[in-house]
Amino acid sequence: MFLSSQRNVETIDGKKEIVSVFSSSPYLSIITIIFIVFMTFIGVLRALESRNQWRKIAEEEKANQVLKKIEKEKK
Repeated sequence: MFLSSQRNVETIDGKKEIVSVFSSSPYLSIITIIFIVFMTFIGVLRALESRNQWRKIAEEEKANQVLKKIEKEKK
């Protein structure tokens, strides 16, 4: 997004400079950062909820007892 959102601007000296959309519009930078934080927060919440659901499944299936039995058989 940063690389594709650049434009050339001529200065008073006649030199061409590459100006990013983010540097010319600080609101876009703020919105982008807020969006990234929001998406990260959603990802973390989904991971925690998934972990809790797998724990419920493991308790119903008595996974700990099965794993202990497999460990004993290996010894």
